[in-house]
Amino acid sequence: MNIIGIDAGSVSVKAVLLDSAGGVLHRQYKNHRGHPLPVALDILKALAGHDDCLLAITGSAGKLIAEIVGIKPLNEIVAQAYATKKLHPHRPNSWKSPSSLRRPAG
Repeated sequence: MNIIGIDAGSVSVKAVLLDSAGGVLHRQYKNHRGHPLPVALDILKALAGHDDCLLAITGSAGKLIAEIVGIKPLNEIVAQAYATKKLHPHRPNSWKSPSSLRRPAG
């Protein structure tokens, strides 16, 4: 099952479409110039052809957009913690200390 993630922030809308293995099928970044709703809806319409997708929406404008499409918004801090745990399963407590994920210089 594919996953669509939308982050509707104060300046831009970011979107990603992932396949079931976590590979990126599509990504998009658009400045919304103070109007995140139409930009987010345009992005969702463009991704509408992908059947059987899960959808998550977060960000400062995420609540309104999530309500319009009929889902609950995801708090951005929770989304970051989930992504960290998913991307770094070998370090189960890494979400508690993001600095522990930095790569060493050199």
